[in-house]
Order: sequence, then C-alpha cells, then structure tokens
Amino acid sequence: MKKIIITGGSGLLGSHIAKTLQQHNYEPVLLIRRQHSKIPYRQFLWDPKAGTIDENVFEDCDAIMHLAGANVAGNRWTKTYKEEIISSRVESARLLHNTMHRIQKKIKVFISASASGYYPANASILLEEHMPPADSFLGATCRQWEAAADTFQSNADRVVKFRIGIVLSAQGGALQVMHRSMPFRVSGIFGNGRQIYPWIHIADAAHMFMYALQQPLQGAYNAVAPETSSFLDIISNLEQAIGHKTLHLPAPQFVLRTLLGEFADSLYASQHISSKKITDAGYRFQYPTLQQAIRSLYGSKPC
Repeated sequence: MKKIIITGGSGLLGSHIAKTLQQHNYEPVLLIRRQHSKIPYRQFLWDPKAGTIDENVFEDCDAIMHLAGANVAGNRWTKTYKEEIISSRVESARLLHNTMHRIQKKIKVFISASASGYYPANASILLEEHMPPADSFLGATCRQWEAAADTFQSNADRVVKFRIGIVLSAQGGALQVMHRSMPFRVSGIFGNGRQIYPWIHIADAAHMFMYALQQPLQGAYNAVAPETSSFLDIISNLEQAIGHKTLHLPAPQFVLRTLLGEFADSLYASQHISSKKITDAGYRFQYPTLQQAIRSLYGSKPC
C-alpha cells in the first residue's frame, strides 16, 4: 500500500481526500499540529511556526499532498491575519522542503493546493493556466504559495499545483453558508448575483488529487468544473434542492467590508476559468454540471 502524506488533512477537502485515498488502497498519513482521536489515520506531529516535525512521517512515503494553510474566509482580513494566510502556506512548505533536503528524502510527486484567486476578477476572458496572476492580495498569496511548491522540483519527480475553485460540500464551506438561511426562505445575494463563481464538487476535487498520483501531470491545473455558473445559479439550484423559493436580500458591500475586511470584495468578483487543461490530461468529471453537483449533495424537490 502506497503511503501518502497529507498536510491540512483534518480540513474539509483534506479529510475527503484522505477518505478517497483509503478507498483506493492508498495509506493516507496526516501531518497535524495536535493529535485527534477521531481521525482514523496515522498522525505525525509538526509545528511549522516552531519549525518542528516528526521526521518518521517521511519513511516509505511516495507523495505529499500539501493543503495546510489558514482559512482564507476564517477571519476578518486584518494586516495580521493576511500575514498568517501567507505564512501558514509558505512556512509549512519550507519546513517540508528543508527537512527533506536535510535527510535527503526523494518522493515521486508533490501536489500542492492553490486557488482560483490566483487570477484577476475578469469574466470577459477565459482564464487559463499560462496567464499571469492578479495584482491583488489573493493573487500575491497564490503566487508565493505556488513558488513554495516549485522548490520541491529538487525533491520530487513531479510537482503539481491545483488552482481550486469554490469547493461544493454539504458538510462545510461556502455552499453550507449559502444554504443556512434557506429553510427560513431567505437568501443573501452579493451584488446583482450574476458574477461567475468557479466551483468544483468536493468529490471531483479529491479525485483530481488522486488522479495526479496516478498520471504524469506536471505544473499548474485549474481545479474547476467545466460549467460556467453564476452566484444566482447556485442559489437557484439550492432552492430546487430544498423545494421552495427564497426571498433574495442584497447584502450591502460596505457592511460586509466592515465585517470581513478586504475579503468581502472577492464575494462580488467574477471569474470565468477554463478546465480544458485538466480534461485534456484525461480527467473526467463526476459532476460536470452545477445541477448534478447540487443534487448529489442535497437531492432535488419540486419548488
């Protein structure tokens, strides 16, 4: 059984990746800051801030999946939290790289998460992997995140970076937040709701990471579904899932900016991101359309 190290393996996507790997006869092992009794995988301790890591984790490992990092939507974007968003990604990768270099550890593939925030807000063009990053905090974060991943070229046969869109899951993340008020027949709408949101079903995101283990992928790939969908499209499909319409209440941008800081601006941004490179590499989406994705998570009822 091939042993795969996962950082950030207790998070929403990381835990789904670990489960998917186990179902396909891989052994996921987690690098984690504190032991969790409810996690059914082997755990090894590390502390990127302190620069400590249990080196036993590298024994017989074939690959590393690096998802560790502070939640972008976890707190208001103060100067301190923005520094934490970047450092938690870059310093954790640096600790892995420096440790592997010191113990002369080589692996087959290093797979890093990145984000669709790499790209500027622009719905008028199709955003592809060769295009430059946004001149924004998220663009700078993703650029440094990916640069940290590229340092593993000396430790791994391949380096793969997935620029992940909004991960759709009923267990957490953006979709759960959107769904929360719907039983009360209310939905908060950002702007006019027509902004394009790049999204991916959590099962496809997890299987894409596993696909990168099995296929000779190299470089950056957009981890977004093929279908272009707006914020209102997501709301409409959620309404279908719960079986009734909701009252759409506009969320004032200045209020959200007060609550969330600069992060609020990303909620109103529109991005049309291409999935062509990953599909050309042979990946086949389980949930290529928004309707299929929402129905798999919430079912479907007549409105």
